[in-house]
This record gives sequence, structure tokens and C-alpha cells, in this order.
Amino acid sequence: MARITAAFRIGRILSPAAVSISVVAALLLLVFVAPLSAQTGALIQKVDQGRINWLSGELRAVGEAEARAQMWDEQVKQGVMRRQALMNGRRHLYAALKSVRINNSLTVRDLVVKDRVLREQLKGRVNNSVVLDRTFVPGERMRLRVEMKLWGALSKMLIPDSVWYEKSSDVSSKALDRQEMQGSEETERHTGLIVDARGLNVEPSLVCRVYGPKERLLYGPGIVRPSIAIGRGMAGYMRERDSAVRASRTGADPLILRARERAASKGCEITVSAEDSEALLPSPESIGFLRQGKVILLVGSEDGEGPTEYQLDQ
Repeated sequence: MARITAAFRIGRILSPAAVSISVVAALLLLVFVAPLSAQTGALIQKVDQGRINWLSGELRAVGEAEARAQMWDEQVKQGVMRRQALMNGRRHLYAALKSVRINNSLTVRDLVVKDRVLREQLKGRVNNSVVLDRTFVPGERMRLRVEMKLWGALSKMLIPDSVWYEKSSDVSSKALDRQEMQGSEETERHTGLIVDARGLNVEPSLVCRVYGPKERLLYGPGIVRPSIAIGRGMAGYMRERDSAVRASRTGADPLILRARERAASKGCEITVSAEDSEALLPSPESIGFLRQGKVILLVGSEDGEGPTEYQLDQ
């Protein structure tokens, strides 16, 4: 109500046309700028009428409704517009959710086609999505934004349970737990991992894997703690290296590697070189930050530049 009241107060000073222009300008700034400002450098995937922030795990969509000229009661008109805008926004949010890729073979759309129970559960969650804000142009239109979190309960529903039974190629889960308790010099040397996969046509997905030579699993479901992967995402996805090295997720001194190729045609499965593999995992005691999911993957294009090479001491 604060925005509507403010608009009417301004209307006492400015003409109705000026009020409409100012409100519309604020509306555009709100809808198109605000979702991007919270997570600088995050990968924002635009799908249908929604957006997925692959760093924060936020799904957002916009719903809009126009005023009905035949309605004379202003309060009733606003109520109808709000319901219509909310319905449209949540429909767009559901479309965005269905576009989420789970792994190299599944999207949410694939799951809901086959599983009616899951489809109804997801629709129920969408119908309980949060209304972030709304803007209203008196007598013309109403627009609002809705949001739901991809991480947490939603990820638990979407990621198949069988994923967590996978084990890394060299280290058992018990050994991972022991090293996390004991700590080591190698663990303290780096605070996180950034893998640059730009230019490889990699898609962000809930389940990601980083391999070394001979399909040696360096990072993925067999290494990261399931509770952490579900609660904050298995990895954060960003576009820019400079933003990634400043991100809190990977700490003050992340190890930065370059992906050599894709290990799957879809989703996010990538391979690093033998040298980088050994730098990342010289021993079972060196992967504490991986167990904690302190990983960022750089995806997208490189604006025509060749692959960036990184020295291992960066």
C-alpha cells in the first residue's frame, strides 16, 4: 500500500500523466534491475517469463494484469487485478521451474510429465510462493513479482535419492568425514574451488560433476555433503572470474582451474587436466572445502576470447 499511497500524494502536485510516467519508470527499474543487483556476477538464466539465479538459488517471475474498464469500484478493481497478476506470475514461475535442469539427462519438465504426484506437489509449492512486491498504475495495470527458493526442500524433492549413493573414485565417505574432523595443511592452503568452464556450452544444473582423467570423480555427489548440496546448491554458477574470486562462497584463497572439455552433452559435467587433477586432489586429506560445497563454476561465453589458462599458485 505504501507505493500506491505515495503515488496519490505525488498526484496532488504533478499531473496525472506525470504520475503515470514516474510510476512506470519505477516499475521498470524494480522489475528488471532489482533481481540482478543482489548477486553481482551471478548467472541469471532467463526462461520464459521467469529468471533463475544460479548463485542464490532464487526463482523469480513477473505477473501483470490490466484494469477492467467495466468495473467502477476502485477497491474491487484492484482486488481483481491483484488476483489476476498473482495467477499470471505463479504460472510463469511454474514454467521457469520446469526449465530447471537436474542432471545430464533430466529436467523438472521430464519429471512432472511422468510423476503426477510430484507435479501436484510442485504446483502446491508454486502457489505458496512469496510475493516480493507489487506496483500499481491507477486505472491502468498492476504488476507483481513472485519468488521461491530452488535450494532446500525443493532441491530435496527434485534430486533423485540414488544420486547420493555415488562415491568418489579414490576416497570413501568415511575417509572424507575423518579428514574433515582432522584437517590438514593442504586443506588450509585453499578455501574453495573455482572451475572456469566458459566457452564449453555447459548448462547449469542441480547436480554437477568435475572429473579428472579416466573419469576420476574430483567433485560431485560422492564428495559434497548431501545436506550442504541440498541446502545451498551443489555449486554456485557465475559468469565472471573477477566476481567469483570475490564471492564469499569460495573464501579468500580459492584454487582456480580451467575445464578442458565437457564430460556429457547436457548439464554440467566437465573434465580438468591430469595436472590440475593432481593439484586439486594430491591426497584424501586435501578436500575439506569440497566436502563443504565451496565451489563456483564459471559458465557462458568468453566473448570470442580463447580459453583462459591459470597458474596453479593463483
